[in-house]
Amino acid sequence: MYDDAPAGPDPLASYADSGSGSGFFAKIKAHSEVWIPLVLIIILFLFLSVYFGLIDAKSVPLVGGLLSSIMGDYKQILLVGQPWDGPYQNDTIVEIMQQGLNGQKYKIKQIESSQNFSHNPENQIKNYDLIILDQTMLSDKSIPPDFANALIDYVFAGGKLIIVGDSATFVTGRPEKIGLPATFNESMAPVDCMSPIDGGPKCTMPIPLPAGIWYNTYETKLFQGIDKIPPNPLTQGLQGLPFTVFDVSPQGDEWAYIQDVVSGKIFTGIVKNGYGVGKVIYINYQEVGLTPSVLEYVVEELIG
Repeated sequence: MYDDAPAGPDPLASYADSGSGSGFFAKIKAHSEVWIPLVLIIILFLFLSVYFGLIDAKSVPLVGGLLSSIMGDYKQILLVGQPWDGPYQNDTIVEIMQQGLNGQKYKIKQIESSQNFSHNPENQIKNYDLIILDQTMLSDKSIPPDFANALIDYVFAGGKLIIVGDSATFVTGRPEKIGLPATFNESMAPVDCMSPIDGGPKCTMPIPLPAGIWYNTYETKLFQGIDKIPPNPLTQGLQGLPFTVFDVSPQGDEWAYIQDVVSGKIFTGIVKNGYGVGKVIYINYQEVGLTPSVLEYVVEELIG
């Protein structure tokens, strides 16, 4: 009879070792000590980048939706400048935002000097849901011309912008430009500060009100249940609150005004203006932290 022939290579084993089937998974397992730590490092990097506002979770390919659902839908806010810091606890814009207004989650990044936006500002601001210009505590109230143009495009395309007091009154290197209509343009600026008589800028001269009262104009249903702040100044032992205002003229919808208790004079409080598909809110008092509920409603109106 025939002798048994020597055994040849097993074709199935060759198939498995060729990169398919069990051989493929065996190779993955063999190198797991390399790729598992690498994957964990990448995941940690993504989480930290989203948490600190370095990247937008939704912009991450493939896993952006998962990151958003795990970490929450944080709204990205950019604060340019240095806002008023009063004598009360948690009374700055940054502190109010970090607490998370009305259960919302916000990530706020503060850059003090507007000159940091002299180069490629469009790329620096494009991923923010809201930008706040508040240079109250700074002597420099200017922004670079490229930054001003980038903000014009940002708002026109749907961005949201809050301007406080005399912030962005000037354009760096352009002394002939004074006031928000000159910094941006007539259509975008929510207020004007040029005197019709002598043409002088009134927005460069702060007016301290030792006792002012904030009033809702009812031009919007935004400030639900808020008629005035403080609501009962006499029973609270107050005449009013110490506001610092500017003599500006509204060019949009006036949502609030401030009255000087001593003189009875009325000043613009809050003005909203639409530009393109975006919105600009102007707050005409430097002490924004004195009215945290108002700030809450404004931010919710702009970015939810």
